[in-house]
Amino acid sequence: MEQTVPSFIEAAKGYRWMPMLFVLFVGLGLRLHGLGDWWFNPDEGLHFDIATQPSFPEMIRVSLDQANPPLFYPLLRVWNSLGEGIYWLRLLSVLAGMASIWISYLLGRQWGGPAAGLTAALLMALTPGAVVLSQVLRQYTIALVFQLLTVLFMTRYIHRFRKQDLWGYAVSLVLALLCHYATLLILPGLAVAWVVAAYTRRWGRSDLKAMLFAHIPSAIAFFLVFGLHIGPRLLGSSLQQDAVDTYLKPYWISNMRDMLPAIPELLRYLYGTGIHWLLLPWIVFGLITLAGSRDLWLLGLCLGVAATAFAMAALRLYPLGGTRHSLYMLPFLFIPIADAVRYLACRNGRVLIALLVLCALAGYGLSRPGLTDPESGFVTQAAELEKIIPMTDFLKLQSQLLQLSHAPGLIIIDQETYYALAPVFGAARFAGSTEGPFPWNRRMVCVYPHWRWEYQNRKNAPWNYLFQCTEGYGRSRNGGEGTQEADIRMVRMGWSPSLIEWIKAHPSPEGSVPVLTDIEQGINSELFRIHLQGHSLANLSPQWNGR
Repeated sequence: MEQTVPSFIEAAKGYRWMPMLFVLFVGLGLRLHGLGDWWFNPDEGLHFDIATQPSFPEMIRVSLDQANPPLFYPLLRVWNSLGEGIYWLRLLSVLAGMASIWISYLLGRQWGGPAAGLTAALLMALTPGAVVLSQVLRQYTIALVFQLLTVLFMTRYIHRFRKQDLWGYAVSLVLALLCHYATLLILPGLAVAWVVAAYTRRWGRSDLKAMLFAHIPSAIAFFLVFGLHIGPRLLGSSLQQDAVDTYLKPYWISNMRDMLPAIPELLRYLYGTGIHWLLLPWIVFGLITLAGSRDLWLLGLCLGVAATAFAMAALRLYPLGGTRHSLYMLPFLFIPIADAVRYLACRNGRVLIALLVLCALAGYGLSRPGLTDPESGFVTQAAELEKIIPMTDFLKLQSQLLQLSHAPGLIIIDQETYYALAPVFGAARFAGSTEGPFPWNRRMVCVYPHWRWEYQNRKNAPWNYLFQCTEGYGRSRNGGEGTQEADIRMVRMGWSPSLIEWIKAHPSPEGSVPVLTDIEQGINSELFRIHLQGHSLANLSPQWNGR
């Protein structure tokens, strides 16, 4: 029998998977590119240190002193047991980033068809902020996966009313809550969405009962994390106060002048300088199309999450703007953009293609170096916050530190440096604590009991703590004799400003400055020797406060 040749359109339908496959390959390439070019930043090292504690109960105990819920650390502990090395550890985030691309596609396709699905996936794959956070050992992309799954299962349930989707929603929401507290800011948006869906689709009593029942696990999880962690350990703690007053201070909202640039700054962090202005009209137009669609609850979801984000920033409870902490907003930004594409695809494909080509050309131009930013406008800001220690600089520093560890002497570091070097110290670091000292081969390591050197705190200033540590080291070796000739090194790695320049510019109260020699400097890393010429350590610090 003679076979008929399919038409071009019929043949093309068999390859509808190719655009999505291309998006996945692009997303994977961006996330693998330069994955090992940078050493762990201190926050990555902090997560590694917690996940590799000597025992599981100790890991949970230590994790409760941090600002994040505990789920990420068991996941990282299991992952670390399956392999080793910086590439392997960060691959966990890469896989989560790839999963977020695929789930974004499924989410967009569920309510808006292939055009919306492909748009959502493409935005997730290309977003510089999401790319960078998929390349570091952090919990943001893993939490994003669970948050996306929560919205996906919710969408499927509203469309299909299948019990398995409602259970998938319940489980995903619990996992998202246990992975990152940004999920708490999504809860009001979910509540608005459920109410709008129930009202517009005229749910019956049994549907409302099923919906309420599905929230029992997340309510239990919320009260557990609040009662065991948020309430007793975070609210009103020094950890919260330090975050509010220092590194999160630029992301609070005090008045309308702070509110207006918050969303553009968030878009600039996620998508790059200049490109964010191209996306704002799409977001506004998408909110309008959502208002006229059958899925009006999606509009309630996006607006509910946005209103909560502004409220929490105004109350100084959670930051909003150009910071990694705002990654949870990403799905609620691409939902209106994807719906705008869906709307145009259904009504005028030529206009849509023309607009996308113009936006692509404009985006390429705006991301060129020197046009909108002195450096590359595409990933500069996001990368600067995470990728701070080039691998080449670290390898030089590591080589010197390993040589030093086999000779008697002292290394003095702050907690920021301790966590950045945690993989180098290995299990030896558990012989002491983050307030030191602990033996590392033949050398003692003394850890300054603060995140970074407190330059303005005269009681715990770098030179004062240096004398305390060196005197304690001298007493332990020779019964209290001076240690002017001991091999004493100081190391700094992380976001802190240069310690060398500070010590040179700020002499001790006694009027003398330690002599610095053998300086090894890199980008955000320093190693140097301190020679205490002419100091009488017994007079400077009669009591050593190290443990």
